[in-house]
Amino acid sequence: MTPGPGPRRAGCFHPVTPRACRKIPLVRPGRPQNAGDRAGHLPVRPHPKRSHAVIPGLCPRRAGCCHTQNAALSHIFCSKEAIPTKHRFFIHPLKFAAALFTVVVCAFLAVLAGVSGSWIAAAVFAAVAAVFVYVSVLYGSTLTLDETGLRRSFFGLRLHTVPWSAVAEVGVVGLKVFNNNDPKRTGTLYLYFSPRALDKDSRFKLALEWPPRDMLYLCYTKDRAAAVRALWSGPIETFNAGDLFF
Repeated sequence: MTPGPGPRRAGCFHPVTPRACRKIPLVRPGRPQNAGDRAGHLPVRPHPKRSHAVIPGLCPRRAGCCHTQNAALSHIFCSKEAIPTKHRFFIHPLKFAAALFTVVVCAFLAVLAGVSGSWIAAAVFAAVAAVFVYVSVLYGSTLTLDETGLRRSFFGLRLHTVPWSAVAEVGVVGLKVFNNNDPKRTGTLYLYFSPRALDKDSRFKLALEWPPRDMLYLCYTKDRAAAVRALWSGPIETFNAGDLFF
């Protein structure tokens, strides 16, 4: 975009758009504030939360910003707060808490049964605890999303890394597929990141055989969906997601 007069304020740097101009004080003639002003450049003012200069109207970093972009001004940030490009979420916090509680209880009962000499009961409780340890890792893992891709880790131990180039489809699926097409009975919603494009039958099978072994996924919330949309340029598919559409 080419700088030009703004729609509201004379001498504004913004291009002519329906957006309202940010009213900023201009430098009075003959009273330069810095070297940039002496060279006839735009007025520069410090950002209240940053130590470096900010020129409203120039935003070379912020994705989706309507401001002009200039590679030579890469050190200058938009006066609005930048959208985070790195997000970290638990896959399913509630199921992780429930599974972890079950592990603790079963391990305690296994110890009690072993002390009392009931080895069969101790083995049963230990087996149940081991199963829920796996569930805890499954749903207690952290999924990190950034500009490079997705990383699944468990308390700092990296388990799986997928670049965005290896993701063919992103979608939302509801696990309660036998609901008589009731949009309010979708079951738990998950965001999934598939290495291949899926059709309707494949998505149905995905929901029926959840959790998948060959793809990353995340419990759905609006904030998580917004984070994915900020990083994923393709469409987000939906299956058995009720009234949810993108």
